[in-house]
Amino acid sequence: ILSALSNHPGMQAIEIAELVALDKPVVSRRLRRLAGRGLVGSELEDSRRGLYLTRAGAEVHDAVLPVALEREQRMLAGFSAEERAQLRDFLHRMHANIPLMNAGSAPGGDQP
Repeated sequence: ILSALSNHPGMQAIEIAELVALDKPVVSRRLRRLAGRGLVGSELEDSRRGLYLTRAGAEVHDAVLPVALEREQRMLAGFSAEERAQLRDFLHRMHANIPLMNAGSAPGGDQP
């Protein structure tokens, strides 16, 4: 959630839920906890409430980011540049299918 808000400030809870592929109630509970810790705040813009990292939230995100990137490098050890690009392509395509998954229907209208 912190990464989503760092990359897309002003998102709403439902947008975060779609982006990170979690149920909205789960995201809402986590947002409440993050707000309670002073890591996330909200602002009213154009009649919609956008969510943002606070300075403290940005600091936590920035502190965790190097650890996440190091873990990513370890997971990708042994993959060629071409394989990494292919994997990212697959993951982007899977991510694009999240709305389909959340709708409960498979391509072509068949239920899974």
